[in-house]
Amino acid sequence: MDRITLGSLASFCKRSMGVIPIIFRCALAGLALYSLWNEERFVLTLSLVSLAISFIARNFTRKYPGAGDWDLVITSLAFFHTFFGVGLNFYQRIPLYDKALHFSWAMFIGLSVWRTLLLFSWRGGRAIADQLSMLLLIPLVFSLGGLWEIVEFLIDQLVALPRLAQIDLCDTMCDMIANLVGAVFAAGLISVYLKKRALNRPLPWVRWVNLMLSGGKRHGY
Repeated sequence: MDRITLGSLASFCKRSMGVIPIIFRCALAGLALYSLWNEERFVLTLSLVSLAISFIARNFTRKYPGAGDWDLVITSLAFFHTFFGVGLNFYQRIPLYDKALHFSWAMFIGLSVWRTLLLFSWRGGRAIADQLSMLLLIPLVFSLGGLWEIVEFLIDQLVALPRLAQIDLCDTMCDMIANLVGAVFAAGLISVYLKKRALNRPLPWVRWVNLMLSGGKRHGY
């Protein structure tokens, strides 16, 4: 693939990434209306929670654009969880869809957490080492995964829905393991990136990961 083709693809990605969260939010809103019409309280509740989380991520991205595009990452993950996983029942239809989503969630959140840690360390005038911020992302992502499991537990206990957000203890533990593996994988990617950067050997995939996490806006990380 020549440079012209790569440049055209990168330009297309820049233009489309700002639209993706909007499309996903519209789809989640449509799913909420559909579930309200069909009196599916479980899907309705998760759709509303996903929309709320998405708007929080959007506001954070607008306030701290240098931290990466949390709107794109969070909204995409919420969409694949609620719309496909719950709305279209991919969790039951496709084996390991749940675990693959947890792994992807932890990996992309881990990369975003790393970018955010670097941003706030620079803004605060404190030079947090790259290696330290890389290690901090693992417990932070694992804690966020645990927080999500707590949210699912509270939904089951307080809303009294016909379907359970948490199937059983084994399912919850497998989700946490997938989160941990994804966070470690993200830390591994960052470690490889830091080593190559120190040797002035850029990696091709770093450009695309950085482009996606920044929502098409380049930052010198």
